[in-house]
Amino acid sequence: MICLLAFLAISATQLDRVLLLFLSIWLGSLMAGIYFTIHPARVWLGNASGMAFGATLALMGLLSGKIIALMIIGGIFLIDGGSSLLQILSKNIFKRRVFPIAPIHHWLELMGWEEPKIVARAWLAGLVLAIFGLWLAYL
Repeated sequence: MICLLAFLAISATQLDRVLLLFLSIWLGSLMAGIYFTIHPARVWLGNASGMAFGATLALMGLLSGKIIALMIIGGIFLIDGGSSLLQILSKNIFKRRVFPIAPIHHWLELMGWEEPKIVARAWLAGLVLAIFGLWLAYL
């Protein structure tokens, strides 16, 4: 939702009404879905839904013309996915693991962090990255 709110602000300043309407509908449906995913979650997003979410978010970056800002705004997803990629490459090339478990949020759980703490830190990092990405988009 944080990423989508950032792109909602970008599309509003670009006066792109179609993108603004699509993002508004998407945000509204996500807000309704959050009711069921707050800890303890009764519904999980799943891999197929997460991939569709990521692809649509990437499409928002392409349609708005803010690809560099997209990489900053969605940086928390890049960090999480990048930790898995780093783990796979390290395992295949060097036959060693970088993390005991990947992606990085599972490693934090293994270190003893509770799930709500990880989620709160991810939201905070996402908010900081979204603000920085918005600043970058408006330059």
